[in-house]
Amino acid sequence: MNKIKQKYILVCLLIMMVFMTSCSNDSEVFQEIKEYNDGYSAVKKNDQWGYIDLDKNLIIEPQFLTAGNFYNGYSVVQTKKDWQIINESGRMIYSTNEKSLRIMTLEIGRDDVVLFTENKNMGAIIEDQLISPEYTVVTPIEKTSFFALKDNEEHFINLDYNIDKTFEQVIGGNNNMILVKDKGLYGYINNKGEFTIPTTFTLARIFDSGLAPAKKDSKYGYINTEGKFEISPEFLTASPFSNGKAQVQTEFDGSTAKYGYIDTEGELIYEKECDILGPINEGFVFNLHTVDSKWQIVELSSGESTEYVFDQISKYENNRSILQKNGKYGILSDSFQRIVPFSYDKIVSMDNNNTFIVTKNQKQGVIDSKGKIIIPIEFDKIYLTNEFYRSTSKEKKHYYSKSGNLIIDMNEFQEANQLFKGKYITVMRNDKWGIINYEGEIVKPFNYEKIKILNSNKVAIYESNKNGWRIEEI
Repeated sequence: MNKIKQKYILVCLLIMMVFMTSCSNDSEVFQEIKEYNDGYSAVKKNDQWGYIDLDKNLIIEPQFLTAGNFYNGYSVVQTKKDWQIINESGRMIYSTNEKSLRIMTLEIGRDDVVLFTENKNMGAIIEDQLISPEYTVVTPIEKTSFFALKDNEEHFINLDYNIDKTFEQVIGGNNNMILVKDKGLYGYINNKGEFTIPTTFTLARIFDSGLAPAKKDSKYGYINTEGKFEISPEFLTASPFSNGKAQVQTEFDGSTAKYGYIDTEGELIYEKECDILGPINEGFVFNLHTVDSKWQIVELSSGESTEYVFDQISKYENNRSILQKNGKYGILSDSFQRIVPFSYDKIVSMDNNNTFIVTKNQKQGVIDSKGKIIIPIEFDKIYLTNEFYRSTSKEKKHYYSKSGNLIIDMNEFQEANQLFKGKYITVMRNDKWGIINYEGEIVKPFNYEKIKILNSNKVAIYESNKNGWRIEEI
């Protein structure tokens, strides 16, 4: 009976401890709290910085003089004796006495690599492996292979194989086929730094679709991954394949050139005498003959073409392109079947050519791809911030969604501050802060001296009586 009672009491104590810990997490006050990034937030307590996770648990105890945000699994912190880069467990990966240590938050298409700088030099970290900051430039190629530049020498570095080799050029590559130039000729190495295709070409490009353009005896062809010509060298110029098609130059008589596109079998699927041949986009290709300044738009599947006369054309993306004619701008859309009139002084593409900031008579607004005005052309300045448009003029300041719905009329609020990833905005009314969503609905009432959004479901509330910040759910 005594043993049963003891077990019962022990279970109750454990439940109480869990409950108390939970309550403590919910009500714990910090001197400072930073926005969540990579699932962690830097917090300050007793004049020292540490990190909490999404459940508000301390995962790295407060011990640092300063602490940055985590990015791709790493953060910069300051201790009493040095500056460090630490990983998510708090382990030091790199340390220095230089306060210039910074993690670069560039979008490089890799979430497993961190690039960092120290005194204008660059380094890198991947899987806790370090490239020390002694290079002018460091760029990831693939896996643990990197390009690096030092004293005008180009390096190929692979951390798994502990390789650092210099070449005349390190161009890049993929699938264990990395293009380099050595002694004036081009070839390919693998991630071990071993040549898989010797340097025998006067010019070459990166592989795509198992083929790469390569030049030999003044003509271009396409080689396979064994270095043999799969498409014989018969072109004057050649570009890499993209979506199974590659641009080539077939003729030049000293004044007139012919360009075309081939498939992976080397068959010409389009050829035209022109000065500029634009890229194939969604089944269409455009070209320009500068003699009459006519652009020709060709649908490859049918061979049908339509001629438009205009001065410039931007990249065709998402079935749309910006045109210029006689100093005015318009939009070509709907698979080249529709032109938004040339009536604007300037058009800037936004959101992958889904919306456009337009300027007319020194005022700005926003139109959609069909030319419909979704934000009035009456503002001095409009720019895209996170997931919405912000417009300003002397008397007006508004926030609009991408579809043109009015989110905030700043005549109703004193101030708008933090904007969070397409969901929330902190705003002030009657000297108190609250939070509204992108539909304009109040999600946190206007009751707070200070408030900041930490992530999609957490905010930090400042409590002046405790001189600190408390975390709440939205």
